[in-house]
Amino acid sequence: MSTVVRKTVNFKINGKDASAPEGTVIIEAAKQHGVEVTNLCYNRKLKPFAACRTCMVDVRSADGKKELVYSCTHPVAEGIEVFTDTEETDRYNGACLEMLLVEHPLDCPICDKSGVCPLQDNTEALQMSNGRFEIQRRNEPSDKSNPLIEFYLNRCILCGLCVRACDEIQGVQALDFHQRGMKSMIGTANQEPLDCEFCGNCITVCPTGALMDMSSQERGLAALFKTNNSICGYCSWGCTVQMESKKNKVTRFVGDETPGEGINEGNLCSKGRFGHGIIHNENRIKSPLINFGGTFKEVSWDEAIKTIIDRVQATINRNGPETVVGIGGEKLTNEENFLFQKLFRELYGSNQLTNLANMRAPYVNQFMVRCFENGINSKPVTELENSDVVLVFNSDLPSEYPVGGNSVRKGTIFSGTDVIIANPRKVVFKSESNIDIRLNYSLGSDMTVANRIARILIDEGIVNTANVKLAVPNYDELIQSLAPYTAEAAQQATGLSDEVLTRAAKRFGRTADRYILIGNDIFDSGQGEDVLNALLNLSILVHHGAEGSVSIFPPREHCNSQGVNDMGCTPDFLPGYQPVPDHFGTNNPASDLLENCTNGTIKFLHIAGEDPVHSYYKGEKIKNALNTVPFLVVQDVYMTDTAKMADVILPATTYAEKEGSFTNMTRHVQKVTPATLPQGQSRTDHDIFTQLANVFGKPFPNSAVSDVQDEISKTVPIYNGTLPGSKSVQWAPDGFKQNPGFRVTEARQETSQKEGFAFKLVSNNHMFHIGSYTQYAKALTDIGPDCVAELNPEDARALGIGDGDRIMIESDMHRIEVPVILSTVTAKGTVYVPKNWVAVQLNLLRNGEEGPVSIKISKLG
Repeated sequence: MSTVVRKTVNFKINGKDASAPEGTVIIEAAKQHGVEVTNLCYNRKLKPFAACRTCMVDVRSADGKKELVYSCTHPVAEGIEVFTDTEETDRYNGACLEMLLVEHPLDCPICDKSGVCPLQDNTEALQMSNGRFEIQRRNEPSDKSNPLIEFYLNRCILCGLCVRACDEIQGVQALDFHQRGMKSMIGTANQEPLDCEFCGNCITVCPTGALMDMSSQERGLAALFKTNNSICGYCSWGCTVQMESKKNKVTRFVGDETPGEGINEGNLCSKGRFGHGIIHNENRIKSPLINFGGTFKEVSWDEAIKTIIDRVQATINRNGPETVVGIGGEKLTNEENFLFQKLFRELYGSNQLTNLANMRAPYVNQFMVRCFENGINSKPVTELENSDVVLVFNSDLPSEYPVGGNSVRKGTIFSGTDVIIANPRKVVFKSESNIDIRLNYSLGSDMTVANRIARILIDEGIVNTANVKLAVPNYDELIQSLAPYTAEAAQQATGLSDEVLTRAAKRFGRTADRYILIGNDIFDSGQGEDVLNALLNLSILVHHGAEGSVSIFPPREHCNSQGVNDMGCTPDFLPGYQPVPDHFGTNNPASDLLENCTNGTIKFLHIAGEDPVHSYYKGEKIKNALNTVPFLVVQDVYMTDTAKMADVILPATTYAEKEGSFTNMTRHVQKVTPATLPQGQSRTDHDIFTQLANVFGKPFPNSAVSDVQDEISKTVPIYNGTLPGSKSVQWAPDGFKQNPGFRVTEARQETSQKEGFAFKLVSNNHMFHIGSYTQYAKALTDIGPDCVAELNPEDARALGIGDGDRIMIESDMHRIEVPVILSTVTAKGTVYVPKNWVAVQLNLLRNGEEGPVSIKISKLG
């Protein structure tokens, strides 16, 4: 358990003193002291397995007793002495390796693993150039029955790493051992085509190249590829990816399992591994464009930039700087967003900045600040695997934060982590947790679940209420606000028995290191702010009234949703959540951008790297707003629906072509490095903002990325010591005043169902898609080609709908047509539709509602 400190064990390795935490296996302890032990099946993320038998070491006990043991399964002990390369261990390990080499093909020149191959390394280490046995090469055809992962069984050594990774890391169990003896092999059930989450972690752990990435056409020695580590540009978890390129073209992404490299231990999801198809793509915007009477014409960069600046200056002179507004990008780097807000505030004289996350939920930043004011700073996400309990609140982890799910699963194996999943859908999350509590509550009762657990903590004496009352001034207000959340009322609202809620409360409130992972789905509940407040109140109770710790993070969606707010792309804060100077005044049209575009207050709008027409939840309103604003500038990678409405379009670069840093949802600042040059005439957002400043007549002094990072470090205190991001440091909330207090909200009345609309819509990001860009990655569209709805089988039977039928989903605003599958994951009375297909305009179904959209469905054909 993470709250129990493991004692240190002292021993010797090859005659040198060493130490390690109790329970550490010898092979890992040796590696920590710079001693490599030959092995082919050990991985620090997985349970010991001892399949390859090539890691034998000589162990002498304190009384001199000798024992040969497998170093991947045998833990260190006080006073032992370990010898890793004696004549006896080398002979044993070499014999096992020699037998593996009998069947192994000699195709190293065309193998992806060549040069980074553990089998090659171990062969060299044990000097096994000449074997004693007759060579009997396997000659099995490769299996390319799925779109992305090739099985080349001739290279397989049956180490089982892929099987274990699929089970223990991913919780999928798509691979297993089949047959027996000399016919043993790795494969899928009944040798069916692979049908899984396509994370590709089996490729990462495979030591021999038996599993290969088919999204890349390049093959061969590792030395032929240039590699650099950067940060994935999709979800907000912030995984490090190793980008491999050849002849200035990015060929594939791989996981880097080097200890301490990033926050993800080499784990990737399908988007992070196979989403590189957006980089070298013919559909990208190729040059600057100006809209002449509804027709876009290619122009030079100079003409496009001059057109923008002329319009900015004219707008400021005629209407004032507050009518010039910018939307910062959740996929831009910190440095780019910093320059963007600097362009507006220091050059244009306008404080009118926002971002789509802030437009949707301006209370999220306030929630984060209130966490800090209550002394809840939250531990780094790298410690998630050591937690005692994880509460996953309204998040489908495998789809929203898939690598976060990997860390939770590791915690259940090595730290005994309890898992509590609260969600209106019966989301699938498999782990080895001994305590797995599922709170499948009624749609819209999120706040009731959190508040009932808080009341149980108090009523059952699970938390020390005297300590809480002493630390938090308005404790009595909280008590009054929780009065309506009785067992009976909670069960009626949520559909959950008080027994299961009490069990969850006891596991959460015990002495423990706790993490709360919150999904972006709470925003669709219509009570996002109240839900966050209820979860913060819950956190405050255990922070002051229980032993251990609590870490809670605001929900973020994209790779730099945290950073765009950190860098002050909001009218409420300067970079670092510092107060806005008085000279900007209090009139902020950007605070209600849609209304102020529609009523004519906003005259100029610059959107940097966003597609609100597709992604903003009020689709019709955002389209009306953008149609009304007199001048619209969009800079983006692709011709999105938003770009099609622009007056000027500027071609920007992907995350693989830029330098800077991203900040993930848990505040880790991480370095972004380019793997290729900007494609075509595209420019980095950094260079675009720099040129805008030059033409405006007020160039940024020292505008190189490193110079901007120096300026951020000096002017944004929370980022001091975090840049350039090479070490994935979590920024510390220094400078926030301590102001403890519960955030009390009144109980919500349940929203009524619209007459004639019997269902509610539930939506979130798909496992293979996020935003607008992934639709351009061929590998991802191969495995996730269609937007498919999910319907509960009981509802389907009542409507005469079968699995695979096409249905029409209608609100009072819009209708869409999609195929449907029947699934018990989706609750009765709801329809689940992923939101990531551009052709399926899900956001147009909403008519200004803040809660779940009322819909009706019918069978087509």
